[in-house]
Amino acid sequence: MFFKFILKKYIYYFLAIFYFGTPKNSKGSILCYHRVSNYKNNNFDPNLTLTTSINNFRKQILKIKSKYKIVSLDEFIHHINSNSDEYLVVITFDDGYSDNYEALLPVINELQIPITIFVTTSFLSAEPFIWWYELWSYVKKNNQIVFDGEQIKIKNKRQKINFFNYISDKIINNKNTININNLLKDIKKKEECKLSKSISLKVDQLKLLNQNPYISIGSHSVTHPNLSVLNNLALKEELIQSKKKLEQIIEDKIKNFAFPFGTKNEITESVFIETKKNGYQCSVTTLNQVIKKNANLFSLPRIGIDNSFNDKNILGVFSKFNYKLKNIYNYINS
Repeated sequence: MFFKFILKKYIYYFLAIFYFGTPKNSKGSILCYHRVSNYKNNNFDPNLTLTTSINNFRKQILKIKSKYKIVSLDEFIHHINSNSDEYLVVITFDDGYSDNYEALLPVINELQIPITIFVTTSFLSAEPFIWWYELWSYVKKNNQIVFDGEQIKIKNKRQKINFFNYISDKIINNKNTININNLLKDIKKKEECKLSKSISLKVDQLKLLNQNPYISIGSHSVTHPNLSVLNNLALKEELIQSKKKLEQIIEDKIKNFAFPFGTKNEITESVFIETKKNGYQCSVTTLNQVIKKNANLFSLPRIGIDNSFNDKNILGVFSKFNYKLKNIYNYINS
């Protein structure tokens, strides 16, 4: 994981130094963040890529603003089908973490940039369960775990990360559900969702964020599942109920949706169709592709950003050569 972090950092240094402009006929890029906080560089944390330091985020945005105009997602949607050749940038955040209010909001006000925060509505509950944080917290503290009827030893860092990745893959792809559910129930019982409660966005914070003129709210589903493995009824529930819940809280219309995980493994044409049918004007993925004129508004790609980016390499993500390095990009973001 640390190797991937370093590889990503220096690939984009190269792309920023040898910058030859954006891809031909492109309309812009949508960037995907998750958290902005007092970043602690822990190379032994598989959730490392979800957090960007406050200082680094500020540097990234100032560098982007020096080259491109940052606009809201709604403005960008209109831009896609316009005749303008201007390359625009959109900033988005996924999941709904409390530091979006506590740490991000002051920076947004300072830099005066529009952003969209896509919120997973179950994380707003009194008992939120953000499984990737709870799972890692549990794995990190235990050297032996009972799973699938076996005592699994996870004493060193590599064993812990491998086990975390193995279970994460099962959860995302809805495999071995009985044993996975038993493990998650055990974690939930022992950990009491303390970590999730401390890092998840609160309802009052969400309301205040929505009142800010620079911030718009979008849906990120109810439970953050892999939508592609759900049956049609469950898929509709994730799309409709998350939208309904958010609209009740903020007393405003929810128009945009972000697919949980959002890679090619978690999205399908049928999911795009259902999103459109259930009242959204666009949906975004995490596919690293060029956004061109007349792009499909229900499969808009985004570029994942983390703390490996700074003011020296952030422009590399907009380089025309970034999109020529898909295999490397997919590897370092896997």
